[in-house]
Amino acid sequence: MKSALMYVDALPLKRLGRVPNLDSLKKQRRLGRLRAEVHLKDACPVGDKASCGVCNSDLTPFRKRVLHALCHVPEGHFTTYGEIARELKSSPRAVGQALRRNPFNVEGASPRVPCHRVVATTYHLGGFSGVWNPEHENGIRKRTMLESEGLTIDEEYRVHRSLRQDRFVKAEDKNAV
Repeated sequence: MKSALMYVDALPLKRLGRVPNLDSLKKQRRLGRLRAEVHLKDACPVGDKASCGVCNSDLTPFRKRVLHALCHVPEGHFTTYGEIARELKSSPRAVGQALRRNPFNVEGASPRVPCHRVVATTYHLGGFSGVWNPEHENGIRKRTMLESEGLTIDEEYRVHRSLRQDRFVKAEDKNAV
C-alpha cells in the first residue's frame, strides 16, 4: 500500500528520483520520431530518397508508414485496408483516415502514391479521396484507374481476384471473387 501512495503524491517520488523529467520524455518521443524518419528514408521505395515526397513531407510518422506501404503495391495489383493495417499493427479505419487526403494525388492521373490500389476487405472499391461512394466522381475515378491497370470490377463494385491469399493480388489472378 505504501508504494501506491507514493505514486499518488509525486513530490516524495521526485525527491527519490523516481518521477521522470518531462523534458526527457519529450526528448525520447522526439528521438523515437527521428528514428522512424531515418528508417523510412532508408527503406524509401519511391526512387531517389532525396526527391521522395513522402520522406520529405511534414506528415505524421504513421501517415508516412501507410504511404510507404502503398508504394510497394505495383501497378496491376491491389491490397486491402486490413492488409496494410495488419502490416502496420493498426486498424483499417486508421489506414483509411491516413489515406483520406493523399497529398501526392495528381488530378487527372494516377497518384504518385497509389492509394487507389487499396480496396475494402470485401473487395468492394472502398473510399477514394474521402468519399465512400462508387458512383461519386471520386469512386468513378478510382474504378477507372484500377481498370486501366488491368483489374476487373463487377457491377457490385468489387474487384475480382482469385481465392488465394497473396500479399498483393496481380491483375492476371482475378479469376473469382
